[in-house]
Order: sequence, then C-alpha cells, then structure tokens
Amino acid sequence: MRMDDFSLMKDLFLQRCALTMTLRCNLKCRHCITYSPYYESPPHYELNTLMRGIDEFFAIVVKVGNFVISGGEPLLQKALPEVVEYLKNYDDRITKIEIITNGAVLPSKNLLVACTDNQKVVFLVDDYGEKLSVKVHEVDQLLTQHNIKHSVRKYHGEDAHCGGWVDFADLELKYPSDEAREDRFSKCAQIQKFNSCFPFPIVGGKLFPCPALRRCVELGKVPELKNEVLNLFDDSLPLEYKRNWFDELRKIRSLSACAYCYGMCDDSPRVTPAEQL
Repeated sequence: MRMDDFSLMKDLFLQRCALTMTLRCNLKCRHCITYSPYYESPPHYELNTLMRGIDEFFAIVVKVGNFVISGGEPLLQKALPEVVEYLKNYDDRITKIEIITNGAVLPSKNLLVACTDNQKVVFLVDDYGEKLSVKVHEVDQLLTQHNIKHSVRKYHGEDAHCGGWVDFADLELKYPSDEAREDRFSKCAQIQKFNSCFPFPIVGGKLFPCPALRRCVELGKVPELKNEVLNLFDDSLPLEYKRNWFDELRKIRSLSACAYCYGMCDDSPRVTPAEQL
C-alpha cells in the first residue's frame, strides 16, 4: 500500500470485526446466532479465501481493536494456525485477536504453537455445561500450560452469562413498520455503540453488519443491498467506495433484517443457551 493510500484511511478504526472461518460446528444449537445447524452443507472456507478476506479488509480499515476468529466452531478449521500466522502481517494494526470456541474441541498442536508465538491471541471458551462443553477443562489446562491468555464464559445454569441467549433462529416477520424496526435498531446491543459492538462478520469475502442480516439475505427474506452488505471481493468497487461504506452505514436508522430479528436488546426474550436440536 502506498503512503498516500494509507493516509486516506487513517480515521477508519473499528473496535471489532469477526472473520468466519467455517460454519461447520460439532454442536447443533437451536438458537445459534450463526445458524450453523440450519445448513445442509455448512460453508467451510479455503485458506486462500480467508487470507484474501483479511487482505481486502485491511486495504480499507486502518486498525481493529478486537479481531475475532469465529465460526461455527473455528477449531474445526484446519487452516486456523495458518490464519493466526498470517495475521502477523497486520500485527501493528490489530490490538487483540480473539478466538471463540465452545469447549468441546481441543486446539491442535500447530494451533497451540501459533498462538504461543503471538501474544495478541486470547481464547474465549464458552462453557455450556458438562454434557456439551465436554472438553472445557482440558482446553483450559492446555491453554494454561502454553501460557496462552484465555477466559471461560459460563453459559449454563441460573447464572448464565447475560441471562441466556436471544433466539436468533426465529426470523419470522416481527416488526413490519419503519417505527418498530427503528426501535429495535436503536436498542440492539450490536448497534448501540456502533464501532465497539457491531461485529462486522466477514463471511466468504462479504462484510455484514450483523449475522441476522446475512441469514435473511440467504433465505431471500431481504435483498442484498449495497448500503448494507459490502462485497470485499468485488474488484469493480473503488477502494474509496469501500472505505466510505462504513460512513454511509452509520447514517441508516435500521437494517432491513431488523423486521425479522428480536435484536440483542434488554427486553429481547431469553432462551436456554445451547439448547440442542
């Protein structure tokens, strides 16, 4: 990247983004926020696709506070160690790399080595109880032995994190009016602090404001609008357009998918975390 290109994007800082490694998962959670159990053949991305997504993203974003590696279950992606290594190319532009796992899959030796060599990596291990997160204690011990920073998030019992999950699987029409959609949008925790909570998942080279919009587009419930979805792999779009996309997105009062989603709001109905289909 030329210095003059870099100067154009100096103000484009995001608190958070999420690279979807795969939508395969070893669990079948009924209310999954990424809808993994609902695919006949869950998308599973090649290393070249993942690396290109990273390159295209950092061509328009100068810095990210928390670069999340997610799934599905990202530990099912054999290319994960290579992705962790590849992110070192952007080391000065990433504050933290967070890998989210469900405590049911052990990290590979290659992944442990890659993460040990990268002090920015932090694991977030979700504990859904002994029947589901069957290897949570082993994961905890392995990460501790390798001095890899991590935390375990309790997602079972009466004191489950955030009082439980929100039902993201139910995407039937709920808020048909503009006023109702804007109300959901304004209350959603993924929206309220745009830069700090908006997850911006990168899925197969496309950037979405939230997972519900991605799924609504896939199901044909809403169109793929250019002001809501950014195709990072579309070479016909100028870099300046891609950089300005974030500013344009900030101007909207709701997403088309808000009509179908409860939102991550204080008054959103809570369900038991990781209830299996």
